[in-house]
Amino acid sequence: MTTAFIIGNGKSRQHLDLNKLRPHGKIYACNAVYRTFEPDYLVAVDTKMVSEIDRHKWQHTHEVWTNPNKVFDKMNKLNFFEESLGWSSGPTALWLATYGKGHDNDPIYILGFDFEGSGGFGMNRGIRPFDMSDPVVPVVPVDKDDKRAIFY
Repeated sequence: MTTAFIIGNGKSRQHLDLNKLRPHGKIYACNAVYRTFEPDYLVAVDTKMVSEIDRHKWQHTHEVWTNPNKVFDKMNKLNFFEESLGWSSGPTALWLATYGKGHDNDPIYILGFDFEGSGGFGMNRGIRPFDMSDPVVPVVPVDKDDKRAIFY
């Protein structure tokens, strides 16, 4: 199994040098992260976001995953989930990293999902910004039965 990082677009991501994560595992990113960083896998489910990615032909040189949608029928080189996983890229990226064929990662770290907007970085929920100098210590498992995903 490989360590995986799921990267969101929250303000807490701004201070992270994502390149420092590369030697530690696979990087799954959501939506517009591709504008400033090249993840191993990009997940986007919003039609406007996927259309933007297609305009740049980013999926021709990178692995992009999305839900099946007739709007995407004429777009080439997208990877589609067999069934729609919903309209939120974060949980969809987490599903891909956890259960996707060939993507059996453990542990999984979730960064850049602020949950509380721009104030406090989710501190009220027991979630704190990821600090590259921190030891890798679980903070909040996804659920009580599946301890593979850890929020930072």
